[in-house]
Amino acid sequence: MVSTQAELNAALASSNPDLKEVVIEQSGASSFEIPKEDKSDLTLVVNAPNGEVVNNGNFKEIVIKAIASNTFIEKATGNNIIFQAATGRVAIDEGASANIEVNKGESEAPKLDLVNNGTVSELTLSTKADVNVSGKNTAAAIPVTSTASAGGSTISTSQNLNLKAESKVELTLNAGAENTTATVSDAANIPDVKGLGKVPVKDSDSGKILDTVVAEKDETVKVNKVSVSGKVVTAGDNIPFAGASVYLLNYAAGINKGNVSQYLTEENKVADTAEDGTYAFEAEWGNYWFVAKAEGYRTVLQTVEITSAYENAFSNEQVELVAGEDDATGNIELTLVDAATGDAIDYAVALEIREGANNVSGNILKEIAVEASANGKCAIEELPIGS
Repeated sequence: MVSTQAELNAALASSNPDLKEVVIEQSGASSFEIPKEDKSDLTLVVNAPNGEVVNNGNFKEIVIKAIASNTFIEKATGNNIIFQAATGRVAIDEGASANIEVNKGESEAPKLDLVNNGTVSELTLSTKADVNVSGKNTAAAIPVTSTASAGGSTISTSQNLNLKAESKVELTLNAGAENTTATVSDAANIPDVKGLGKVPVKDSDSGKILDTVVAEKDETVKVNKVSVSGKVVTAGDNIPFAGASVYLLNYAAGINKGNVSQYLTEENKVADTAEDGTYAFEAEWGNYWFVAKAEGYRTVLQTVEITSAYENAFSNEQVELVAGEDDATGNIELTLVDAATGDAIDYAVALEIREGANNVSGNILKEIAVEASANGKCAIEELPIGS
């Protein structure tokens, strides 16, 4: 056990073959810097609630039981860091790398502030925890595993994650984390998502996308305002549509064409289309329901995702209004083609027709199994007219 820099230096320089662990134990304000050397036969334990530690060395593992709020700073590569403190920060320096495990110590739910300016090779939650991920390095997504013991954990991040969810966690996606993905072996572990972006969730065994979770608004997420523009035309002849009402609603999973009318208030109305069919308004980054409505035409309902990639302006795709009542239906025939080759598919697929446009999470109107022998051809009957 050491409590000063001099004692730490002496312990690390020791040639005692029985020395397997070096413990930094200090309750007062203190600072330690560990030199760049290979100590892969030693475990380093840090129990210094007011201590600052800068590490340049390699160890068998590093266990953080207590640390000051503005450190541990990791400058080495390849260390396994086990975080057991009630609260604390671990900063991975530029050029450094580490595997990090959040494990149960004296605290029931450790709170880790992880600043990644280098490479987090893997982040594992082995207990319920509260983790905040930030930093400069956004080149690659961080692999994160929430084990079966980590249920109820919360992760707020400004860096993309590849989450393997073995338990249900809550994700808050800040600017820069909108391309986060998830895999689950049990649909019950599909994460709750707030903030920005959408999270595609795959089955870990089949690779099939089980769901795409659209992040709902969270007031704690910092957002910018952008200019939003677009155009509404009549379907078929592409004539600009003047006087259509345009609404923008914060995304909520329960909204659909059957109940959207109750949300079409003056407060949620953002524009009327001009003579040339165009509209413009301002909106913050986030996920929305976009609605275009005009008398005698079917209501258009689509999801709109405005991410931090749009620094100043967002241009929505052209919206087509279809004449007719909302309960009108029709039949269509179509041929599915391979996006890579442009040829009709020669394999079986499951087709889901959802309500509205771009609605990866919208109501499923029809589910159709297209057999391989059909060469991509299928017919859909009694499909609601419109998008």
